[in-house]
Amino acid sequence: MNHRANTGPAADPRLDAVRGTQKAVRLNARRVAGIADNPGCRLRTVADLARISLEKTSESAGVPAPYGQSPFAITRGNAFERRLKRDTNYDMLFAALTQAIGLPPERYSVEDLGEDGPIGLAAVQRRAYTTVQKLRWILSGDPDAPALLDHPVLTLVVAGETVYVEPDALALVAVDGKFVLVEIKSFPSVDQVIDKAKAAAAARQVAVYVHALRQVVADLGHDPNVISTDAVLITPENTTTSKAVGSRLPTADRLIHLQRQLQRITSISNILDELPPGFTLDPQAADLVGLDDDARQDALADKLRQVPSNYVPGCRSACGLGEFCHREAVTAGNPVLIGPSVRDDLAGIRDLRQATRIAAGKPLPADTDAPADTSLALRRARRIEDAARARVAARQAGGVA
Repeated sequence: MNHRANTGPAADPRLDAVRGTQKAVRLNARRVAGIADNPGCRLRTVADLARISLEKTSESAGVPAPYGQSPFAITRGNAFERRLKRDTNYDMLFAALTQAIGLPPERYSVEDLGEDGPIGLAAVQRRAYTTVQKLRWILSGDPDAPALLDHPVLTLVVAGETVYVEPDALALVAVDGKFVLVEIKSFPSVDQVIDKAKAAAAARQVAVYVHALRQVVADLGHDPNVISTDAVLITPENTTTSKAVGSRLPTADRLIHLQRQLQRITSISNILDELPPGFTLDPQAADLVGLDDDARQDALADKLRQVPSNYVPGCRSACGLGEFCHREAVTAGNPVLIGPSVRDDLAGIRDLRQATRIAAGKPLPADTDAPADTSLALRRARRIEDAARARVAARQAGGVA
């Protein structure tokens, strides 16, 4: 029931082999944003496009993943969204939208596309089809069309796979000639200030929705630029969920980055070509059957190491494999543990222990590929540090520095 005539290149069947007997998980906006966030991480790209549970894979490799939203946060978020919508007959949501983007105060019609009962792929596909039909009606300019779509479903194609994403709502009342997406989050706006890291994560996710909506609008024969790159973020006002505040959430830069990275991963075959023949991350693969738990975990961890990763400290809170990659980085003494900028400054040095030996002027293994200017800078920094320590020690001892 996909509305697209052109769905892009077919998915590579080798991705099914990577997944093996594991149940395929549906990609969502957060995971699509994650792929684009860390384009240099081939491990994340392969695992996501193979639709593998990142958390379960990490656990099967012996590293339980602490990543995930707390039950308390989920409950709070659901309660806040329910109050914005059904509990107040959408009055609270429209009040926040009026405050954020200047909607006229008159009452608007709402159409809820959500379905009661079991949630499965067929239900999601039906909602995606209905969303397209409602968008066609709204874009026709009919004044009787709904002004807000609740629980819509949009589609986009990622490396040949149709991905269904679910924005919180679409506010389809033209503001400055454009329609806007609405994202609801339960983290607070305290004195009209939102935590920058949380706002950035929301912008990454919303950029996926904007991209998908623009594709749908283009497929319907309309200018995709009718969809604003400024979404509306609705959050609790201060520490209570009884009041809501709306604020603009710019996504233009994120959108450009996302589109560039999605275009890049259309060539997933190039990444898969570099994997060993028959590569799989299936914990029940034939070569793992019969092994005890420890041996099976070690074997799966070895397989994960065969795919290049690009660990950065933010991965621990954003990726289900982040804890596994963190432990790998610690074992290797990877300079990225101090930060991506340190890794870049120490280009060619893959181990902090190497950096320490270089700074101390000690001999290194022959295969160490440390640039001469980096080695010189490390030794100079060590001399400055030693001199500073000597001055401090002299002052503490009552001497003259």
